[in-house]
Amino acid sequence: MLKRSLCLAIAVCLFLSCAFALADEDPAAAVIDGIIITRSQVDTQYESQYGDYALDDEVQATELRLELLDQMLRNMTESIMLKKLGLDVISEEERSSLEQAAKLEYENYIQYFMVNLDDGTLGSEELRSLAISWLESLDMSEEDYIAQYIESSSSERLYAYVTDNLLLTEEQILEHYNDMVRDAKAAYENSPDDYIACVLFGVPSLYVPQGIRVVRRILIAFDEEQSEAYLNLSDASSEGKDVRAQMSALYGQLDSKVNEVSAQLDGGVPFVEVEQIYSDDTTLIDTGLEGIGYYVCEGCTYWDDELVKAAMDLAAPGEISRAIRMSDGISIFYYESELKSGAVPFEEVKDYVTEAAYYIAGSEAYLKQLDAWREELGAEIYLDALE
Repeated sequence: MLKRSLCLAIAVCLFLSCAFALADEDPAAAVIDGIIITRSQVDTQYESQYGDYALDDEVQATELRLELLDQMLRNMTESIMLKKLGLDVISEEERSSLEQAAKLEYENYIQYFMVNLDDGTLGSEELRSLAISWLESLDMSEEDYIAQYIESSSSERLYAYVTDNLLLTEEQILEHYNDMVRDAKAAYENSPDDYIACVLFGVPSLYVPQGIRVVRRILIAFDEEQSEAYLNLSDASSEGKDVRAQMSALYGQLDSKVNEVSAQLDGGVPFVEVEQIYSDDTTLIDTGLEGIGYYVCEGCTYWDDELVKAAMDLAAPGEISRAIRMSDGISIFYYESELKSGAVPFEEVKDYVTEAAYYIAGSEAYLKQLDAWREELGAEIYLDALE
């Protein structure tokens, strides 16, 4: 009996010593609601996101691990609270609807990759298989995507639980408007290109910087064969009469249409009408500036230098340029107007500002509630385990 008890005691000691050894090898980095996050779990996330970067600075590496651990705790807080609040349960009908939506999005990704991987050598089925392989190489199988989509919908329900009763006053929305105007002014006055990019991509802007002019263009463009000839002549030495003569002859092929355009303009036909009939310019199609014209300013780098120079050479609104030889053909520019600088009136952007204000306030409220829940769940971080 004594011998058996002694053997049992030795076995327990061995088990405990192994357990402590394993704990030392993979220490707890954090705990929340009794659930342990180990150093190895943090390292897995670290390698996934930063493994391709050689970080010699241990302090920086530790800070990045801490950021990842903080995000892991936030995700676990969401997961735990979804269950505690009963928001993780969805009906079969809801699940089916979410799965269909996820499959549709995943199919869009497949089609996108098929277009970008198509080199003309593969059939549609082979191309589809290749696209799916690419997605799976990015750890994005259809099954995983559906699971992530459904999980994301759960987070949205938790967000709604926290923010559904959020109500902002008109005064609070106006405060957001003033903040957004201030930020936009600081950004755009230092970089007018950022303002042009926002307008081009249809992003509402709350401030117009100084010196932005609206310039329209009629382009008589080279066709594909002429464009290739232009590139070949451009690559050739610019010295020598032969090259210059060939270049002049190339532009001369556009003269009949250019002369027709000039006759229309000289006859008093509005520039916009002539532009709609004759211009080959497609640069602004499907952008926020389609049908409006180019936004150009001094020092603008968003457009090609030759276009900016031609636009800025116009002295005053109403002026029409001469026919200008450019890399894509022959252009005629019209200085239509200069934008009035300053803050965009609140009423013009009220819907956009209101939506942004609720988004900001909702995000702040949600993060504040997550922090409160995290504290209630007894979350602790053990910094020593990250070093």
